[in-house]
Amino acid sequence: MNRKLNLDIPQNNTFLLPRDILAAADHLIGLKFGMGALDDMNHLKNKRIRSVADLLQDQFGLALAALLVFGYEISILVTMDVFAQLTHLKESMLDLLDPYQFMRGLVIGDL
Repeated sequence: MNRKLNLDIPQNNTFLLPRDILAAADHLIGLKFGMGALDDMNHLKNKRIRSVADLLQDQFGLALAALLVFGYEISILVTMDVFAQLTHLKESMLDLLDPYQFMRGLVIGDL
């Protein structure tokens, strides 16, 4: 940013100074009136390269979401099994039950 705004500030200075804000405003006003050049947004220096950690974080999020769905389905099946034991349903009838219909209560009214 210092190079873009033609400022002579050391690299170890990591906070904004009033002259940084004035130089940024001056640069934006200059761009508005056609002085200076815009950055090419398709140039590789303006692209963000995703690190391995970013990619792993995305995959971990997908795996966690799949695990939650799987855990929900397992809890439905366990509930169905307990219901079958309590009501003495035959094994063949339990196979015909759809877990999602069971949880919505559509099957219980048919029994």
